[in-house]
Amino acid sequence: MAGLSWPLPDDLDDERLEALLFPPVPDVPDDQRPVPDWSAVHRDLRRPNMTLALVWEEYRATSVNGFGYS
Repeated sequence: MAGLSWPLPDDLDDERLEALLFPPVPDVPDDQRPVPDWSAVHRDLRRPNMTLALVWEEYRATSVNGFGYS
């Protein structure tokens, strides 16, 4: 969350706004990111009312530096 409110502060320039909206990528190489347990993902998806979005949210909650879209 960028922590912004409307209207934007007058002293907020474009560079600072861009930095708040698009933070730098974590400094963790791809080969060191935690890979999801795919067998557990498939097992979880067989549960009633479980969606891929929910499985992904659980993965991201436990693996902050895990793979994901910004």
